[in-house]
Amino acid sequence: ALNGMRRNLRQSLDDLTRTNEMLTLGQRMARLGGWSLDIPSGALSWWGETFRIFGIQPEEFGGSVDYFMTFVHPEDREQVQSAFTASLPPGGPDFDLEHRIYRPGGDLCVVRQRCVHERGPDGVALRSVGMVQDLTAQKRLERDLVAAKEAAEAASQAKSAFLANMSHEIRTPLNGIMGMLALLRQELPAQGQQMEYLQTALGSTRRLT
Repeated sequence: ALNGMRRNLRQSLDDLTRTNEMLTLGQRMARLGGWSLDIPSGALSWWGETFRIFGIQPEEFGGSVDYFMTFVHPEDREQVQSAFTASLPPGGPDFDLEHRIYRPGGDLCVVRQRCVHERGPDGVALRSVGMVQDLTAQKRLERDLVAAKEAAEAASQAKSAFLANMSHEIRTPLNGIMGMLALLRQELPAQGQQMEYLQTALGSTRRLT
């Protein structure tokens, strides 16, 4: 019976290890990390993919909101702080925000932050648990698609303008050619090889106009 319990425990531990490995892999593929904040003390914790997203090693982590704010783009700091503060009262809006960060090497990235608050009996927010997702590659792809669409539209407009201009430029001499062909037809016999050539030429010029 004891050996059976040991086997079951070993199997449970193996299953837990595999589950954690799959969870870690999924977070890495989704570029999704986690964090928690003890609101009364201001102590901040990161785990998993969060360190990779912000471009630091775990031992470099400062462990506070002030440290996190040093990564946030200066133009976005007030927005981040205001959105988080607004989410703290009961019934407040969710904290769900896209903003920019700078990694230590200077790379500018776009992230999305979301969190929920754990509250005490009086409704006061005591702890926040959140996720951060790296959207940089997605935003770059969106910009590339918009640029490609705009380039295609500009090329289409240029083509239409070119064809309209060419049609106008060609129509005037073609009208002259058609007039001369019509006069020539009056001078030729109704039948014969030359009349067939003439009719073919007239038909071609009409299609161009």
